[in-house]
Amino acid sequence: MISIIIPVFKVEKYLDKCVQSVIDQTYRDLDIILVDDGSPDGCPRMCDEWAKKDSRIRVVHQENRGLSGARNTGIREAQGEWLYFLDSDDWIVPECIELMMECVNNHPDVELVQGGVLSNDDGYANWLSIENKQSVPDYSNNRDWINLMLLRQEILVVTAWNKLIRRDIILDNDLFFEEGAFNEDEMWSFLLSKFIKVVAICKKNTYYYNIREGSIIKNQDKVRANYPVILEYLISYVGGEYRRREIVRISQMILLFQQYNTTNEQRNRFRKIKIRLIKKADKFFSFILFALFFMPVRISNKANVFLTKYIEK
Repeated sequence: MISIIIPVFKVEKYLDKCVQSVIDQTYRDLDIILVDDGSPDGCPRMCDEWAKKDSRIRVVHQENRGLSGARNTGIREAQGEWLYFLDSDDWIVPECIELMMECVNNHPDVELVQGGVLSNDDGYANWLSIENKQSVPDYSNNRDWINLMLLRQEILVVTAWNKLIRRDIILDNDLFFEEGAFNEDEMWSFLLSKFIKVVAICKKNTYYYNIREGSIIKNQDKVRANYPVILEYLISYVGGEYRRREIVRISQMILLFQQYNTTNEQRNRFRKIKIRLIKKADKFFSFILFALFFMPVRISNKANVFLTKYIEK
């Protein structure tokens, strides 16, 4: 059985299309969980109406806890061996779950299946689509490659949605979503990179990513204000076999994020974050990071080139 987890909050315009796309799946053995996250509009009623139409649908009503809290509720409620996250303003193609389960049947040891994505934004569509890409493998048990793809956000992209993942992987490794934060997928993907050992790639576009006004991705002010929270969270989990690679990934994020944080208070917070990351590194890498963050541009650029080459190996 596949548990499809759909957090619901203020999506009256899109909810019916989202749920209908799940009802229309050619793969029928589904456990469909609608988590009403305290939505103040007609969504709670709409969820209940859908549950009356299809016995596979269960509705959980809860006080607002945000996207992460709704997903976590869905994980705890799920009865399926596999989990699939679907945002309630998006939808999936009719063959989505069937195509992903074909990957599972072909590779019984797989822990995660990644599908391709369509979008109403050309930039995201080009990045997220993997349909018919010859360079993308159908299957990999190369943990080094899997870790690299998750950290670099290539092929195994940063989103929680459009991944079929074994429920035991999440429960056994406590891979719940960080509540109260934006960009929770960034945090979750980082943790996934530590545990996923076997993946399959469905080379079909199975998911439609609908970027709308009011969605998190459009609310850049809130997202940018949360950047330091993301960085501090990720640094707290640095360690293990891929410590250096994780440090490089976070250093790249610091360089990207700091340009949006320009007040004295923000700059001071980023300075503390940089020092904290340096302390996580071994002696050689701490020297490189110090050069990257605190030395003149000429030296900093050389350090950046070194680190970029390191994570691209």
